[in-house]
Amino acid sequence: MNKVIIFLLSILILLPVASAITIDNPQQTFVFDNITVNFSSNQTFDSLELGEDYISLSGSIFQIIPSSDSLNVTITIWNTTGDYYKKWNESSSNFSVTTRHIIGDFPATTIIQIKKNGANWNNYTSNATGYISFTYTDGYSDIQFEAQVADTIHSSCTPVIRAILGMLTTLLVVILLLYIAKSIYDTNNIIQSLIYMALAIIIGLSMAAFVISGVVSSTCP
Repeated sequence: MNKVIIFLLSILILLPVASAITIDNPQQTFVFDNITVNFSSNQTFDSLELGEDYISLSGSIFQIIPSSDSLNVTITIWNTTGDYYKKWNESSSNFSVTTRHIIGDFPATTIIQIKKNGANWNNYTSNATGYISFTYTDGYSDIQFEAQVADTIHSSCTPVIRAILGMLTTLLVVILLLYIAKSIYDTNNIIQSLIYMALAIIIGLSMAAFVISGVVSSTCP
């Protein structure tokens, strides 16, 4: 009996205890490799793991590999559910340092929009396990990054889709006007038929110019 009790107690001791981890001291720092990580405010995570070259927050891997020197990182928001929005700052005394980023816990095969200092910087598609990776080479000072799931329109490259839809719509309108023009021409009303044909040409050329200018002047966010 005593052996059974001891065995059961051993199992209970070895079982992991689920408890949230709260960063209640924003000045507290975590160091891995040559990266120093701190938090701009109190934050709570399901788990926090510090690896050799990464930090894991609620199971979300955040890995930064600088080409040289050290890097300071301040995490402001790190959502691992819901909108998966993440916001952090990076700074280095070496302007020319480049950094390889690996960030996890996004929805699988989804367009993730990266912003730099509030402006759209680039889009990346998460892999089958929800990870994205990118290398930043644009020079360092104090940079604010944001990562978020791009909305459906943005993630599908808005200018191209609008161009295709615009061209299809224009084609249908032109065909309809030409059909009306031919029907009127068959009734020997040549002047009215020419008016519809001219209208079709004007609409077609105007819409084509509008679509082309929209694609040329716009880029995917």
